[in-house]
Amino acid sequence: KTYAEYTKGWIILLLHSTLSQEEQDKVFDVAPPGVRKCILSTNIAETSVTIDGIRFVIDSGKVNLIKSRVDPESRIQKLSEFWMSKASANQRKG
Repeated sequence: KTYAEYTKGWIILLLHSTLSQEEQDKVFDVAPPGVRKCILSTNIAETSVTIDGIRFVIDSGKVNLIKSRVDPESRIQKLSEFWMSKASANQRKG
């Protein structure tokens, strides 16, 4: 993000379910000439979104899943990060 702000050659955008509709809609705007658009997205956002002009997708290979155990202090289930299966990775790359 620092490099993008310094060079003015990149626009960094986030895409996830808790953003306002206005913020989510920014990923569909066309970048100015000579400027690249980088979208950082959760796997929640990627499930039903098609964005024109995407050249590359970099996938972390990780997913957030709810643990089967309950946190003893908060008494709630927690999301934990896990490596995805090869089958899931093949499905996501489509």
